[in-house]
Amino acid sequence: MASSLFGLLPFSSQAGLPDRLEQPASHSDAAKSVMLLDIARSGENLVAVGDLGVILISVNEGRDWQQVSSPVSTLLTAVFFQEDQGWVTGHDGVLLTSKDAGLTWEKVLDGHTINALLVEDAQSKLESLQADAYADAMDIEDAEFDLEDAEVAMEEGPVNPLLDVLFTSSQTGVVVGAYGLALSTVDGGQTWTSFADRLPNPDRLHLNALLQADDQLYIAGEAGLLLKSYDQGQSCRVCLLLMMGLFLPWLSIRMNCWL
Repeated sequence: MASSLFGLLPFSSQAGLPDRLEQPASHSDAAKSVMLLDIARSGENLVAVGDLGVILISVNEGRDWQQVSSPVSTLLTAVFFQEDQGWVTGHDGVLLTSKDAGLTWEKVLDGHTINALLVEDAQSKLESLQADAYADAMDIEDAEFDLEDAEVAMEEGPVNPLLDVLFTSSQTGVVVGAYGLALSTVDGGQTWTSFADRLPNPDRLHLNALLQADDQLYIAGEAGLLLKSYDQGQSCRVCLLLMMGLFLPWLSIRMNCWL
């Protein structure tokens, strides 16, 4: 069934793949059969997201589901609501937002804008170090490598997924993703900055899930990595490092009864 939905997507000229960032999800009965990865509540509404950009909404506690329009057709990985304001992350660096409890969605970030942001951030940090007469040579070398990595990622295109999103107020939010990607906003998602360099994650392990508890931010990642922040990601410390695969039990904390 999912393949029939995929077959409705127009194909781009690049490697015969659909242009997932520009092509809205197709409406089809098959949408109710695709793989779903996350679900969240906004008031009386339940919203589920998954493969091929599919977003489903239920207004009667999950008895019936309807597909709503999605501006992308890439895999959607997580959904989060704060009252009527919703956020969805996805592959290719996608971040969507809704202001009406999940009825309509628009794209606010994708891998192109994230790659440009990371290049600008790396360039700024390198220039700052080069202008510092007391900067350590190793720090400058590391900054040069970071800039080279960001420029390579820009050339490769939007390939890295965002894996989770969390807002602690209407203005303050965090998204995390593959290879240690971590971005924050303090203006309701209008602008984003990277805080990956402030995380104790030198191997750039994937960051898979977010949770706020007692004013503390937790980030669960690959290889059993669990980070804890008392200041919304401005600084973090390692709580747990199991080094034994993905920290999948974390997902059960977020899903509650909807499994």
